[in-house]
Amino acid sequence: MADKDSETPEHPQDDRNIAKVDADTAGLSPEEKLILAWKKYKTPVLIAVMMLLAIGAARYGSKFLSEKKLAGIQKEYTKAKLADEVAQQSREELKSFDERKDLEVVVQTIKFAENHPKSTLGGYARIEAGHAYMKVGNFEEAASHYKAALAGLKNVPEIAGLAQLYNAICTYRSGDKTNGKNELQLVAKNVVYLDSHRGEAFYKLGVIALFEKNISDYEKWEVALENAALSHSPKKWLEDLKAFRQQIPNNGFDELVPIPVKAPSVPSEKSTTGGISATGSISPTGEVKKK
Repeated sequence: MADKDSETPEHPQDDRNIAKVDADTAGLSPEEKLILAWKKYKTPVLIAVMMLLAIGAARYGSKFLSEKKLAGIQKEYTKAKLADEVAQQSREELKSFDERKDLEVVVQTIKFAENHPKSTLGGYARIEAGHAYMKVGNFEEAASHYKAALAGLKNVPEIAGLAQLYNAICTYRSGDKTNGKNELQLVAKNVVYLDSHRGEAFYKLGVIALFEKNISDYEKWEVALENAALSHSPKKWLEDLKAFRQQIPNNGFDELVPIPVKAPSVPSEKSTTGGISATGSISPTGEVKKK
């Protein structure tokens, strides 16, 4: 009777039927049961383990290949830079180089940038090429390099702002004033760029408005600069812009060079990326003749 009752749900505390012994394993030791279980389930277990290993290997392999590729790009960049520097030194030793009118050697640097257009180092290389062309006054070619640099600097806003700022300046100075001003506006309004680049863009927009005898535009950019909430020397940019405004008479604008005065000396912000100065080492403007 007790055996019959033990098989009904009326005796929930009776666990005699809960842990039934498999007829095939009755009397076996725990070790022997484990061996039998392994033989029974080893195939699905091995499949699962192999899948996990394959996924891990794929991830590791992808990371390894990515790091190896990056190391290769870095090596190429160093090699290209060294080749151009050696060639440049040879020119200088032969007294056959005038830095005011001769383009420095950037052949291998440009070739590297063309081979790696979307890499960060490719973006750096393009900026270096842009600087070289800017030095000799070839603003159209310089602008093309600064613009190309942006493709490799999408994840480096500290340097992307520099490339776009110089692209704007060179575009304007090449004669394409409308697009030059549009590019400056993009820099000025981009909150992920360094304040030093944004401040310089606002400053140049204000001064260009004065060159174009557009007082209303000048006032718009002066107010925009004041309200931009720049954390990096905003008063200095604003003071220099107002000081420049005082150089211009209200009537009878004289002919001036087509680009603002040299940017004010502002302490540079430290780039988190390294590799190139956040503000650049080349003055993007020339001195304007004062009355």
